[in-house]
Amino acid sequence: MPLGIYKHKPLSENTKLKIGNANSWKMGNVSSLELSTLYWKESLSLFDIAEKFDITATTVCRWFKRLKISTRTISDANKLARKQNKYPEAKDYISQGYKWIHKPDYYRNHRGYVQEHIYNWEEYHKIKVKKGFIIHHLDGNKLNNEINNLILLSRREHFLLERKIIFLIRAMKSKEAKLCLHYLIAKK
Repeated sequence: MPLGIYKHKPLSENTKLKIGNANSWKMGNVSSLELSTLYWKESLSLFDIAEKFDITATTVCRWFKRLKISTRTISDANKLARKQNKYPEAKDYISQGYKWIHKPDYYRNHRGYVQEHIYNWEEYHKIKVKKGFIIHHLDGNKLNNEINNLILLSRREHFLLERKIIFLIRAMKSKEAKLCLHYLIAKK
């Protein structure tokens, strides 16, 4: 028979009880009320409860489902973790060549991070970059976020500037190639 078409029989009540009993010794016959108290009143996470009973968090999740104990939403769990300082200190990172800095209270943050060049420019000039404008790095180095290296351009101006730069680079490369070719011919 081809793979993937075998149907599994539903588990019998007896098998379900055996599976439940196999895991129950690890939980030490903890009641639904006790688990709810640990989770809601003592503000333990599912991972904390798992650690307390020396079992996996998956097992705790299964127990919560079996005992029909409601769990926190993801946003509530994240708020609680932040409140309990369970997240390590946020670090800056580099993505697509740009440096992102942790500024969760800044108006234009993306998941708590802001591109450093935009933040530096806006803080220095005390105005917001409007839609349709770009902060351009004059030296082309996306990690050089010094204020004297940043300039505000419209998207159109930026496009034209980038096009001129690409044209000049290609022209320089073709001149270099011609010079190399002339040098090789002259050397023979």
